[in-house]
Amino acid sequence: MSWQKFILLKQRSVNKISITASSTFNFPRKFYEDNSLSNFKYVVVYYDKDVMSIGFNFTNNEQEKYKFTIQKNGKGYGGFISATSFFKSNDLDVTICKGRHDWSLQEIEGIGKLFVIKLKNQSQETTVVSNIQTQQPQT
Repeated sequence: MSWQKFILLKQRSVNKISITASSTFNFPRKFYEDNSLSNFKYVVVYYDKDVMSIGFNFTNNEQEKYKFTIQKNGKGYGGFISATSFFKSNDLDVTICKGRHDWSLQEIEGIGKLFVIKLKNQSQETTVVSNIQTQQPQT
């Protein structure tokens, strides 16, 4: 037998890409390590409005004009980018987009490897909220 001690106590093992309420994209430790993000300095972010998807192309290309610098978490728990400008320029409501998102890896001609997450449809979210019926409290 080959017993191994479990040593990852109190550590998140999430292989997802997260969006926070403070407009950051988080790359949790498992995603970060499994995809060797420590080998990259930057990420280029793509947005497909038609299918409500965001793509991430990790790179070391210093010449790329539209790149975000990947910040390493101080405790070694992955990385993140601050993307307030991305959300504002694409009119995306971060309160609807926030959360953990499953990703898929796609090979896109002219771009290369793209880690893609799909967002909720904001117009559907708004419709759901606007259809809530309330009753006045009885006095």
